[in-house]
Amino acid sequence: MELYRDFFKRVVDVTASGGVLLVLAEPLAAETLWLHFANKGAGDFFRQERPGKNGRIFRIPKHFPNPINRSYTHIL
Repeated sequence: MELYRDFFKRVVDVTASGGVLLVLAEPLAAETLWLHFANKGAGDFFRQERPGKNGRIFRIPKHFPNPINRSYTHIL
């Protein structure tokens, strides 16, 4: 009985995540194109250095959600 429940849960998880991916693919592609042109070709990802285990520095790719030349002074 537990095998069937686990199998059904896995099928639902994969189907739901695949459906969400299909729904969000077009808006994410549009955002990527918009950011490419808004950032003058710089792209929408950047690498950030962060300290890791034992102080070792590693680089992580991050999504840049706003154009580079945007001012953030209103947040401060």
